[in-house]
Formats: sequence, structure tokens, C-alpha cells
Amino acid sequence: TNGMNGLIEGKVDVVPMSRPLDTEEISRFKARFKYEPAQIVVAQDALAVYVNLKNPVAGFTLAQLDAIYSHNARRGGGRPEFWGDLGVTGPLANARISRVCLNRAYGSHVYFQDFVMQGEEFRFDVRFEPVPGPMVQPVGADDAVVGVASMMFGTERTRFVPVQAADGSFLLPTYENIVSGKYPLVRPLRIVFHRKPDGSMNPAAR
Repeated sequence: TNGMNGLIEGKVDVVPMSRPLDTEEISRFKARFKYEPAQIVVAQDALAVYVNLKNPVAGFTLAQLDAIYSHNARRGGGRPEFWGDLGVTGPLANARISRVCLNRAYGSHVYFQDFVMQGEEFRFDVRFEPVPGPMVQPVGADDAVVGVASMMFGTERTRFVPVQAADGSFLLPTYENIVSGKYPLVRPLRIVFHRKPDGSMNPAAR
């Protein structure tokens, strides 16, 4: 959000973004410059679901992820409160699910809310972290914590949980599954920049 404000105000030349521009941002840019901002997709990033290495949960459906995080789940995944509600057996089954997520400043937060939760609000007990490190660390320290963030923040004490794809299979965010489009939680990373209709732009930015 801050990057797009800077672009519209003429203070910055390029803005890396992990979400699509919304209509309000495009409208504001167009109102000032009379044309839309330029953008190119430069990479694909996978949103990973993190649990502790000792957490035995086998996989999540999108409905389960929605139910874990949503205040009012729209995908019909119920309302899991304990790990046993998600098929976990053993000592962890009676442990209450502890939820963490990056805060609203991150594109991963917006993407997860829009795509997985279908625009629904997060539960009141989700703990929002301002930076990725503190979000992943509690997952590595506590068997009962689940977190969602870009796969780039994995640690030795956490693991990725397979997520159900469109064909019913449960997939990890591997390179092959991401570039093939099979892994369901993939978002394009883009660079948004200021280029005039005649192609001219700041030479350094070009």
C-alpha cells in the first residue's frame, strides 16, 4: 500500500507487489496521470502452511484452512478448535489449535483472506505478526501452532503441510508443483512502475 502511494505521488519509480492492484489504486493512478500503471509479473510465490516438525497432521483442504482461520467459514469446513478435529491422533489431538498469520500489511495476508477465506474476516483469536520471523518461530517452538506465509520463511524446526489441489491430490509447494500451477496457493509477484503511453520512463528505472 505504501509503495503504490509513493508511485502515485511521484516519489518512487518501481514497486514490487505480491498481490494484484485493486481497482481503487488503478483509479487513483489514472486520475493523476490519465493512463494506467504498467506492471510485469516476474516470479511465482507459494503460500505455505507451516506446522511444527512434531505435528503429524497429514494435509489440509482449502475448506479446512478456511475453517481454521475464518470468523465465519464459507467453504463448509466446520469449526475446528482442537487438532483432533483435523484428524490428528495421539497427545496432540486434545491440544487447542493456535493460529498465527502475517498482518494486513503483507500481500500474503490479503491473498489468503481473498482466495482461501473468500473475503471473510479472520477469527478474533488469530495472532497477527508484523514480520515473518516472529510468525514462523512460534510454529517451530510449539506443536499446536499453525501458520501461513510465503514458503521462503521455512526453518529447520517447521515443515510444510500438503494442501489439496483441484484434482484431489495433496501437494507440497515444490518448484515443480508451483510452476505447473498444480499447487493451489500460488500467487504471482509483480513489479508495478510508471511508464508513459509513448514508452518513455525514468532511464534508471528502465
